[in-house]
Formats: sequence, C-alpha cells, structure tokens
Amino acid sequence: MVRIMLSSHAPCPPSACRFSTGTHGKPEIVRTAEIPLLRFNLSHTRGLVAAAVTLDNDVGIDVEAIDPDRLSLDLAARYFAASEMDQLRAVPAGRRPEAMFAFWTLKEAYIKAVGLGLSLPLDRFACQLEPLSIRFSPPLMDDPAAWVLRRLKPAPGYAMALALRHSTPQALQLIATPIKIPRST
Repeated sequence: MVRIMLSSHAPCPPSACRFSTGTHGKPEIVRTAEIPLLRFNLSHTRGLVAAAVTLDNDVGIDVEAIDPDRLSLDLAARYFAASEMDQLRAVPAGRRPEAMFAFWTLKEAYIKAVGLGLSLPLDRFACQLEPLSIRFSPPLMDDPAAWVLRRLKPAPGYAMALALRHSTPQALQLIATPIKIPRST
C-alpha cells in the first residue's frame, strides 16, 4: 500500500521504491534523481488504516479505535502533560474517552512526524483541543507555529490525528482521500 501511495507522487513504479530507516527507526523512502523528498507515515487499528504523504515536510498520522478499556484516566495521567489532564478532567465523563483518544492520536502523530517515537516523553509537549494547538517544554524544543495539527473523524468510533511541520502552515491545502478496500474472503 505504501509503495502504491508513494508511486502516485513520484515517477517510479511501486516495485522501484526503496526504503531506509531514520535514527529511531522511522521508515523513509530512499531519494534518487527521479524521486523527490517524499515523507510519509502510516497507522492502523482494528478495521482502519490511515496514511499521509507530503513533499519535503515532516508528517505523522495516528488512528485509533476509541476503546475506553484501553485508555483510562489513570493511564493518561502517567503519560500526558498536566495541562492536558486539566482539560480531560473538565470534559463530561460521557465524552472523556473521545477526548482522551483525541489527545493520544495528536501526541502519537507528533512523535511519529519528528521520527522520535516514544523516545520523546509524552509529557514534554502538550496539546490543546480548543483551539487546537501544541506547545513544548522547554519552550525552545520546537516551534509551535511551524506545526499544523488536524483532528479527523474517519468513521464512528475512531479518532485520527495528523501532525505536519511546514514553514508556512497558513498556505497549506490538506486533501483527505478516503479509499475503501474490500475485505478479502
């Protein structure tokens, strides 16, 4: 799937795509004279796959099935920033699972975009749901103005988020293209 997606953005057949990994294991396409600097990310959960591809920009995507048994308020308190926990505690109990997974997918999308994975402690940066934003601790770790965050609803019962670093985020045009893949029998 990744090869097909990337070949639609580069002049090469899917079989010609070659990959390497970054310092923390994030896969990258090997550039050639014909293949531009494509950045991509992939995420999957029960029944759903999400992918993102950009030219020259760091990108991360995460999708999760909203399952209150997988992410409790106690578990979130171990990993989330204090300001995120304050926001969660203010959310009515019936909407809290959706909010917890909104934070989780935003945080996962960011750490995947920067290629650090869970080597970056999740409490070193904080997301805000309204208005949607990110900030870093210490403040100079990254530039919040360089990040575009999006919360997406791919289907009922799922949370999805995209994080994209861009020098002029206000000039971006994000295009979401759902693709339905039939189940094999």
